[in-house]
Amino acid sequence: PLPVVNSLVQRLGWIPIRQDGFDREGLRRAEASIAEGTAVVIFPEGARTETGALGEGKLGLAMLVARTKCLVVPAYISGTFEALPIGVRRVSFHPVRVIYGAPIDFFPDIERFSKKEFYRHVTDTVMASILALALTDLPPVVVPAAI
Repeated sequence: PLPVVNSLVQRLGWIPIRQDGFDREGLRRAEASIAEGTAVVIFPEGARTETGALGEGKLGLAMLVARTKCLVVPAYISGTFEALPIGVRRVSFHPVRVIYGAPIDFFPDIERFSKKEFYRHVTDTVMASILALALTDLPPVVVPAAI
């Protein structure tokens, strides 16, 4: 992120995750936050996409679910691409919309799969849930900006 945004989100508890491979330290910090009862927001795609379209889910979220047995609340976020596309250094004020889905409990499924299959199951289920949320036609709820 931009330096100003980076500084702000780190003060708010953001856990940076390396995008060039497995980030053991980032995963450990996320696990510790969950163990403390803190909600952790994870972008399962790992990074913004060039077009703003939904990308392929990575396995990091699934690893965290397997290790902590936490619930997953899928969320679809739209408008962020228009607010800050890749390569643009200035945020434009564009409405951002967040739609939350029902919590998903993967714990009952954990014994049905091998570790690798479980990771794929979690990732595919979460990404399918996000896509379903993207296709919903819910009226927007306007909430004043907190920042």
